[in-house]
Amino acid sequence: MQTPPEISAFPILEKRQKVVAGKLSGGEQQIVALAKVLVLKPKLLLLDEPLHGLSPAWVSPILNRIMELSKDEVAVILVEQNVNEALSIANRGCVVISGRVARKGEAEDLVAESKAVWGFNKDAAREHRTPEQLARAD
Repeated sequence: MQTPPEISAFPILEKRQKVVAGKLSGGEQQIVALAKVLVLKPKLLLLDEPLHGLSPAWVSPILNRIMELSKDEVAVILVEQNVNEALSIANRGCVVISGRVARKGEAEDLVAESKAVWGFNKDAAREHRTPEQLARAD
């Protein structure tokens, strides 16, 4: 029996295919969940924390696979706490803080802003204000 391409995209799954999914590590279970969905050839894919529980060695392969999906005309909505990783593969992004949209726009713009604002000033992020606005309020 030939391995489906969705499975062979993740070599760890081929090596561990005889192991019951419940006995796999959390990261391996994440990869199995993604592979199962990809077999269905979706046109829209909502991924909630796909990097959660992955070993650092698996982050790039998973992100690369997600990027390939968007090239294959699959719309991907990615919910991820690791903002830098998520924006590195996104076209557009939306930063939600405490249930409110704090920023949205082109991924490049959000990355630049995150370095200038979000990454260095947690008070600004928490209050949805730039460091300049916080300084003026003092």
